[in-house]
Amino acid sequence: MTLSRYEKYTWILLIPLLLIVTWRAGVMLNGDAVRIPELITLAHVGLGEGGQSPIDVWHSVRELSPAHTPGYFVLINFWGSLVGWSAPALRVFSLYAGILAVALTYRLGHDMLSRRAGFYAAFAMSVSSFLIFYLHELRMYSLVVLLTALVLWLYWRSITTTQQPQPIFWISLFLATLASVYTHFTALFPLGAIALYHLIFVPKTKRWVYVSLAMGAAGLLFLPFFAAIGLEKFNSLGHVQHASTRGSLNAFELTYQIIDLFSNGSPALLMIVGALTIITLPKALGQSNRNLKMLWFIVVITVLAILVANQIATFIPPRRSRYLLPLWPLIALMVALGISQLERWRYVPLVALILWGTTAATASFKDTTNMTDEILTAQFIGPNLPLHRVAHEIEQRAQPGSILLYATKEIELPKFDEYRGLGAYYFSDLKAKHIESFFVDVADQRPPDEISDSVLIGIGARQEVWLAYSPLDSTETVAIVQDALSPLYDLCAHAVMTNDLYIEQYVRSGLDCVAEAVPVVDSPLIQFDEDITLNEVIFSTDVAEKLAVVAEWSVAEDVPPDTYAVSFQMFNSDGNKVEQVDYMLRDYDSEWESTLIPIGNLPAGDYDVYVAVYEFGTTQAISGIDTRQGESNEIFFVQPITLPGN
Repeated sequence: MTLSRYEKYTWILLIPLLLIVTWRAGVMLNGDAVRIPELITLAHVGLGEGGQSPIDVWHSVRELSPAHTPGYFVLINFWGSLVGWSAPALRVFSLYAGILAVALTYRLGHDMLSRRAGFYAAFAMSVSSFLIFYLHELRMYSLVVLLTALVLWLYWRSITTTQQPQPIFWISLFLATLASVYTHFTALFPLGAIALYHLIFVPKTKRWVYVSLAMGAAGLLFLPFFAAIGLEKFNSLGHVQHASTRGSLNAFELTYQIIDLFSNGSPALLMIVGALTIITLPKALGQSNRNLKMLWFIVVITVLAILVANQIATFIPPRRSRYLLPLWPLIALMVALGISQLERWRYVPLVALILWGTTAATASFKDTTNMTDEILTAQFIGPNLPLHRVAHEIEQRAQPGSILLYATKEIELPKFDEYRGLGAYYFSDLKAKHIESFFVDVADQRPPDEISDSVLIGIGARQEVWLAYSPLDSTETVAIVQDALSPLYDLCAHAVMTNDLYIEQYVRSGLDCVAEAVPVVDSPLIQFDEDITLNEVIFSTDVAEKLAVVAEWSVAEDVPPDTYAVSFQMFNSDGNKVEQVDYMLRDYDSEWESTLIPIGNLPAGDYDVYVAVYEFGTTQAISGIDTRQGESNEIFFVQPITLPGN
């Protein structure tokens, strides 16, 4: 029984291959925090605050990132509106695109070469660690790999099928080409090679005209965007973006870069397979095998075009190796062609695949110099603090009404006026659960007293404080924060201690670390009408020139949001109101809310603090009952406060 009898079942082997790809990339979806390039993607689509209109996304990319095309950003904006704006949910788009790219590469090799060659090509794609990394990246590179394979497959079918394609086919070719050029500029290289092949080798029949019209129309629709950004602006931006890189790569270095990255750092193995591929070159130069000629021509012209363009424009420095990814389906097909030459020996192709897979299994994405440049440069990867893990740990551990101090190095995006910081993106869910966050800059150059004061003002009178920092960062600022907390708070425990993350829990001195960090209230203080209840109030004068007020409120579910406001008022011993602070009452069930009353201009002495709740639109106070005395009123005495002298 020969292997050929089973050849029609080769596609079944694709299933475990795709499962392995899904597993390898899937475990990384929430395995690291958003990097700087991914943060730019988020900034173009609203930084997790809800989808933007496609026009807004288009203008954002055109004005702020003219080195990119807007297609991917429009798609990820739509994807986010469907699945949510968390980093793992958004990254799934890249994962799906990569899985489809591997599957389509199989189909491409299956149709152009053979069933087995299709599997070899898909296998080579699936074990590429460089490609797998970008299957979890919130960027467009896995999509451009998919579209490169899709356009090549549609084009091959358009010129080889014996039946006249239906209109839907031409529409598909047009849309795939249009999507490709609007996903990334580097898609132009394989498209240009296809266009040149079409011009030189394909008979000039009616079919030739249809292909030209479909792909040419897509090219014409790309010109308005390219003309809008202007070639001069594009070149200028490219020089600025790449100014921090380690110089450009010459043609030899770039060729080696391609081989090294595709082979997972084992260029010798790929060169051996390449030598086998060269055996097929005479057939490609002849007239007997049009598929081989087409494949060889498109691969060679695409690689040469990239080498020449980079020599002229130096647009692929070491840290931009991802611009080479449109080559991956093409190289995979050439690898499949080389391994196919071993089929005359029964089990040798299997041995070759095992060797290839072994290099992938033992190679880390960070093993080669080029890959290290891509990932490990601090300016490129962002802060050391793993914010995604901080958000998860605090969400599981912190009590409502507490605050998170996160000490890290902030990423700046000066071109984006609405940029609020990476912490604001990751901790938005914490804020919805009434856990506030406060950024501490580990590179803060202010005097220690100023840093301490700003931290204490940010904390207010909260009873529970969490401090998150990375031991990989400078800990001088962290030590200042810890010293500022120590007179007022007790360190309960190091909730998390790993090589890159420390999280410490603090509670107000005198409170129990094991129990909830907020006091347990047996009965409410004041029950207002409209099902609004003041359960407890805590005051603190530890913040410089401020009286911190932390109040626990309970609000019924049927109370309309943004309707009622709270007013805390201070009266002196003569009964005169001397200070007041108001804030909107949130729509939550039971939560602690903090505010600060300025007291810097008040003399030492005794004061009384009162509270009232009123309808914000009309300023009409609502009545309530003081449960301590059973008295009804519209403004209620809370407790006396004594301000010490300076």
